[in-house]
Amino acid sequence: VGVPDKFQADILNGLLDENALSPSCAAPRRSLLLASRQSGKSEVCACAALWTARYLPGSLTLLLSHSLRGSAELFRKVANAYHKTGGEDGVLQESTLRLELRNGSRCCALPATQGTIRGYSGVDLVLLDECAQIEDSMIHAILPSQAIRPNSRLYALSTPHGRRGWFFNEWDHGEGYARYEVAAKDV
Repeated sequence: VGVPDKFQADILNGLLDENALSPSCAAPRRSLLLASRQSGKSEVCACAALWTARYLPGSLTLLLSHSLRGSAELFRKVANAYHKTGGEDGVLQESTLRLELRNGSRCCALPATQGTIRGYSGVDLVLLDECAQIEDSMIHAILPSQAIRPNSRLYALSTPHGRRGWFFNEWDHGEGYARYEVAAKDV
């Protein structure tokens, strides 16, 4: 465990903002992380997922990637962080893809496919891992799941993957996002 980089600190501090549960909160609710491999983007997002599960009782966090393997790897970071911080007493149910806490919070890892993301609603945190590789239709399908939670957060994290798709368009033209760019040379 070391000192967080600036983008990591910004994300973590946004979670701890005393106004974090207010829709008018200055902390970013939507963040785009364009970062090289091994830059710590998954680690900080796993911490955000864990914080959400622990401190927002009854919350739902979805960890989505273009593949089940990718979602499972991100979930593994969440589960490892949970166990390192001594949370075993709070676990109601745990598997390789799902953590449910006694406070009613759930953290679920899923591949971003039609069959897995439909039906979730009231999502408090969505993590889109390697977002540039997730089909645009899947991203558009999951965004309404946050509609009834005005304080819901979205973190779209990705390595570069060409000048196309939802992630690229939001990075270039989207409004209301905090943007973090981390090049390999900066890691």
